[in-house]
Amino acid sequence: MERIVFGKKLSINHSINRNDEVQNIDGKTCFPMITQIIYNRQNTKIRTSNDYSSLDRESSWIYVPEEMANKHSDSEIISIYGLYQDSKILDVIEYEINNSGGPDEYSLRGVGNRLRYYFIPLRYSLEVILKHLLMEKMKTKLVYSAYIEVEENDLGVAEILKLAKSKRIMLSEDFAMVAKIAIGVDNFKRISFYDCLFDDGYQRLQSNIDNFIKKNIIMLDVSYWNGISARDVIYSIKEYMQLLLRSIKDSRKNTL
Repeated sequence: MERIVFGKKLSINHSINRNDEVQNIDGKTCFPMITQIIYNRQNTKIRTSNDYSSLDRESSWIYVPEEMANKHSDSEIISIYGLYQDSKILDVIEYEINNSGGPDEYSLRGVGNRLRYYFIPLRYSLEVILKHLLMEKMKTKLVYSAYIEVEENDLGVAEILKLAKSKRIMLSEDFAMVAKIAIGVDNFKRISFYDCLFDDGYQRLQSNIDNFIKKNIIMLDVSYWNGISARDVIYSIKEYMQLLLRSIKDSRKNTL
């Protein structure tokens, strides 16, 4: 599958890696499926997933049994698995290219690690963002005990906010707003960042967020929350998602 972005071809191809990384699954020899992304003289290879929204990324990777790999060509196997998310991956990369300043500024490095944050529910993306922000603040404040607690434990949004408060670590008002809404709005467990960018996620969130604010306005800081809309929340989410995605792009971790 391919499309033209800024006059340059962006393409996705799949293949079966029969040479290495052989896995034994349920007593059967299996080969990993690999996705190659090519754009503007760059290329990267990532694990092929059957569900990029899975919270357990490795469990969604596709492995092809040796018997199938020997019996069918790569194109036949790819057809059998029906990789329906290719167009969404192209959407994401095109979005990143547009938001990076164009093809000459864009890097494919780390895209395999970034993809999941577009597709997993917003609630879990925000947990990662909040943890990242808190860790950065604790590094500068040298709150070592809190740093270790966040680093070694799988804390959710509520637990991280509570820890930040106990350590007197101030988070910006708008992010605290988004984090609290993520706890209280059930749709944050169903809607992804991709949904907000390319689907009807914004419309589905709007009434949920507005109702949450109306119901909780008494316990909130009225001077700040009064007039806050779903549009404000989505804008903040985009800002903080970009912060997270930039940190992943700068990571030296291997995409695979």
